[in-house]
Amino acid sequence: MNTQRSKPMLARSTCEAETIAEVIRKIQWLRNFVQEITLIMKILVTEYQWIPSKNRLADVRTRALDRIKFKYLTDKIMGSVNEQ
Repeated sequence: MNTQRSKPMLARSTCEAETIAEVIRKIQWLRNFVQEITLIMKILVTEYQWIPSKNRLADVRTRALDRIKFKYLTDKIMGSVNEQ
């Protein structure tokens, strides 16, 4: 965002000063809102990557696996399989 400062503004009346203050409050609110949305987008957007079939841990709960693959994946989930 551009953070350049402009010349100080001098209001010619109380009404104009209140209007300027209200506009500044709305701009600050909008700036904070945009920053929060940007942060939320960074958190929600993830990078997808392909996972080889032998490493898909969710297969334990979503597919019928043979005994060897089931044991390998459950051991991997429990942290007892060392990857090279």
